[in-house]
Amino acid sequence: MNRILAAILAMGLASSGVAQGEIVVGSINNTGFVFGDFVVAFETDTIGVSVGMFGTVGRLHETYASLDFPLGQLGKLELGFPAPAFDRFAQSQFLQFFPVAGLPNAGISRSRVTQGAMTQTKYLPYGAAFAAQDWAVSLHTVPDYDTTIVSAAGQRDFGAIEVSGAIEAVRRQDDWRANAKLSLRKGTLSLAYFAPQANGEDDYWEVAAQGRLTETVLIRAAALSSTTQDRSQVGFSAHMAVAAQMDIGVDLVWQPDASNSVGVTLSRQF
Repeated sequence: MNRILAAILAMGLASSGVAQGEIVVGSINNTGFVFGDFVVAFETDTIGVSVGMFGTVGRLHETYASLDFPLGQLGKLELGFPAPAFDRFAQSQFLQFFPVAGLPNAGISRSRVTQGAMTQTKYLPYGAAFAAQDWAVSLHTVPDYDTTIVSAAGQRDFGAIEVSGAIEAVRRQDDWRANAKLSLRKGTLSLAYFAPQANGEDDYWEVAAQGRLTETVLIRAAALSSTTQDRSQVGFSAHMAVAAQMDIGVDLVWQPDASNSVGVTLSRQF
C-alpha cells in the first residue's frame, strides 16, 4: 500500500481505532500546512494493524504501517514499516512545540529512518520493532541504499526526574556511525542533548519549559543550540483551549541567519 495513502486511511478511520497523537492545521509565514504526528491501531487479542504519520502533508513526512502481534504484558511485536525505537523516547521538545519550523532540522533528534525518508527518494525502510511500556528496540533495512539501522530506547523515573535516552547504529555499505540522545525532565522543565553523528548533524543542547497562564491558556518555550557552530533556534508559543482536546495557538520562532517564522494553528489531540 502506498504509504501516504496509509496515513490518510489512518485519519479517516481514527474514530474506530485506538488513536494517539495530534493533527495540526495552520499557516506559517502565510503558507498553509497540515501536520500530523499520530498512530492509529486496530487490534484484536492476537493480531492488529497500525498506521501513522510524522510530518507535513507533502515532502517532509514519514509514514508508518505495521502488522502487530500483542504479547500480553511483555509488549508488542510490529512487522512491516514500524516507527523506529529511536523516535519513541527522548523526543525533542522544540520539534514537538514547533513542528513545522523544526522539520527541516528533524535529523537533529530523529532517527536516520525518519531523516532518510524525508530527504531522499526511494528511501523505504522496512523491518521490525518490539515495544514495551518503557523501552523499545527496532531493526530496519533500506535495500536501495544498502543501509541497516538498529536502535534501542527507553525511559525510567528517578524520583521526580524522568530520564530517557536512545542510541542508534547505522550501517551504510561498510561504514558504521551512531546517533544518540539523552533527556532529563522534571515537571514542566526539560534538558536534552542530541548527538546525531549518523545523520550528519552537529551536536545540540536543548532546554524547554511550559506552563499554564490560566486554566485554558498554555505557554511554551524552547531553545535549541549547536555545540560547534553559531546555529540556534528559539521559539515561544501561546495556545488556548477552545474545546475538549482542541486548541488554537500562535507560534513565534527566531533563527539567526535564517528567516524567522510566525504561525497560527488549530490543533486536535487524540
